[in-house]
Amino acid sequence: MYDLRNMLLEHRRLLGTHVQLADHRICELLGASGYDFLWIDTEHTSTDYQVLEAHLISARAGGLPAVVRVPWNDHVLVKRVLDMGPDGIVFPMINSAAEARRAIASCIYPPEGTRSYGPVRAMRYGTDSLTDLLKDPYGGPVRLLQVESARAVGQLADIAAVPGVDGFILGPMDLSGSIGRLGQLDGPTDELIEQAIRTAHACGKPIGVSTGADDAAGLSHWLSKDLDIISAGSDIGHILHGALRTSAILRAHKAE
Repeated sequence: MYDLRNMLLEHRRLLGTHVQLADHRICELLGASGYDFLWIDTEHTSTDYQVLEAHLISARAGGLPAVVRVPWNDHVLVKRVLDMGPDGIVFPMINSAAEARRAIASCIYPPEGTRSYGPVRAMRYGTDSLTDLLKDPYGGPVRLLQVESARAVGQLADIAAVPGVDGFILGPMDLSGSIGRLGQLDGPTDELIEQAIRTAHACGKPIGVSTGADDAAGLSHWLSKDLDIISAGSDIGHILHGALRTSAILRAHKAE
């Protein structure tokens, strides 16, 4: 069975895609699509907790680890997600070491953290023991923090020093927006991206990117960088582009 934490420790480049729609069968289907992991998004989607749990169950049935991006750095939001047993959790818009400490604390049980006790699926419905759960307080789901502002890039070394931070994910669109260049990923934005990659690796932390790109040129851009994790495209894009391709073939035949 997969282990996302060990996959990161093996320094493998991990390739994933985003899940934004509500049908749980998407995660099971994508298990046969060649990805290393799935990114289930709850920040910019209508996915609720019941849908999320179905996604996690389906991802496991499909044989892929799943990370969940929570809407915000809020311990109330975090605990419900962790109790469902994801393989990793992604915190958006972490800009300082203080914010990173708050995020990590919400994932860790006392005395090291502030997570309240009440796992269900995360403990396989009680078949795992509390002793096993607590033997490595910084084990468990992988904790990834998003770098989405120039401020975060400038403070990345301090953020990386926070115990329990397992890695970083670049959010290039918000990063470009933080310097008044929303959507412009070249020039100053690219310089910030390269700075973040260098800093993360100097601190011994993996770093990746979350991108909507799913075309050859867009993916080649990110594959050419020294990134450890690439989450690209989405279920919405996969469906749309497949539909457009089939429609174009049908219409071309009709015009003959």
